[in-house]
Amino acid sequence: MPSILIAMVVILALAGLVIYYVAYPHRDEESGLGETLRDMGDRLPILEEDPGDTPGRHAPGTD
Repeated sequence: MPSILIAMVVILALAGLVIYYVAYPHRDEESGLGETLRDMGDRLPILEEDPGDTPGRHAPGTD
């Protein structure tokens, strides 16, 4: 029972942080959460689109 309560408190705290970040995304001062999320986004790989790709069509030979 205590583990469920601890998990619920952690979930509510994370939800509160997300709501706070969404409610106040751009302020004059940078928040620590904004910097952390930006740094995490900078570390993600970027997928490049091939120039020959067209939406809705399969590559030749792949069915």
